[in-house]
Amino acid sequence: MFKVDLEKTSVTYQLPEGMAEKMVRLAYPDETLISSEVIAGGCANLNIKIQLENQNKPLILRVYLRDKDSADREQKLSALLKGHLPVLLTRYIGEFEGHHFAITEFISGISLRDLLLGAVTHDLSSIMHEVGLILSKITAHEFSEAGFFDKELEVVPYESSDVIKFAKGCLNDKTVLSVLDPSVIAEIKKAIEQHASSVPTIVIYNEVCV
Repeated sequence: MFKVDLEKTSVTYQLPEGMAEKMVRLAYPDETLISSEVIAGGCANLNIKIQLENQNKPLILRVYLRDKDSADREQKLSALLKGHLPVLLTRYIGEFEGHHFAITEFISGISLRDLLLGAVTHDLSSIMHEVGLILSKITAHEFSEAGFFDKELEVVPYESSDVIKFAKGCLNDKTVLSVLDPSVIAEIKKAIEQHASSVPTIVIYNEVCV
């Protein structure tokens, strides 16, 4: 029960008062922010549902707490998959006082966490069938080699040592340090060191990875 026992969605980063409105004003200088509401459940980023005076539908102000380049990757991936999947298009990407953020479209629905942990019954086989269809559409987009996407959606090849470096870097993230006990982090680092030689070298696949 990882999501119940370990996933710390209740730990929410708080923006300084008035900052969300200032971010929105950068993207929509002539609009008035009517309302804002933090969407609970995010693990890596802060998502705020906003409503502007002259917009028919709400939008999402997404503040990136870890990887600032994620906004650019998400924007380009959404544009790539638009028309094939119900993805959210990014309207604006910006930075304000060291905070990287984006304003994206909003789609009403239920989060995967709420679906898995909620009391509402659901047809798992039907859901997995839909997941399979979505994955098949994603893998229709091919790239020349495997690796990590940079902010321009260019593939950066990786080696096994890069994976180890990435894993160690995650453990030094301020959000991780604020949530996990130092003894737990130490045990994870120990396990990484012990099994570093088992991390496979690169295997070439050329489908899009998200």
